[in-house]
Amino acid sequence: MSETHIIGGQPRAVRVVLDTPPKLSGYGLSPAAVAGQLQAANVRQNVGGFSSGNREFQVEAGQFFSRVEDLQQVVVGVRGSRPVYLRDVAEKIEDGPAEPLHYVFYGAAAGAGKSAAAGDYPAVTITVSKRKGANATILAENVLRRVDEAKGNVIPFGFEHHRNAELRRDSQR
Repeated sequence: MSETHIIGGQPRAVRVVLDTPPKLSGYGLSPAAVAGQLQAANVRQNVGGFSSGNREFQVEAGQFFSRVEDLQQVVVGVRGSRPVYLRDVAEKIEDGPAEPLHYVFYGAAAGAGKSAAAGDYPAVTITVSKRKGANATILAENVLRRVDEAKGNVIPFGFEHHRNAELRRDSQR
């Protein structure tokens, strides 16, 4: 099995602020009931698998929320035979950065010379391990391609230069 881990950076999170308890109870709901419905709706499960052409495929059902609009459409209850949507009981739904779980910094070593910038800078560490028998060169090329695709979108301009050099150097080991 291969694994990927991201350490540092600001993960994305969606924050739901519910309306006042009297408004919720007017719909026959509690904050715990709304939270339970959201957890039940935000599930992806492995429902089986099959083999074909000397490869194994896993089949998953369900979908994680990817947009605020997806959350707004979640039915969190029923009142008078009508669905109650999250948008009906949420004061606001915000999509933005979550609180960081880890902090990572990049800094030049003492003997790095004059060309290295002094100081510590925020960084993100991405670790990728390969499956037994997988081609490490192809895996490294795919990782670099995905990093290039993220430039200017997920990875800010000017930040990626050092990261690509380190990825290429490590992939050659």
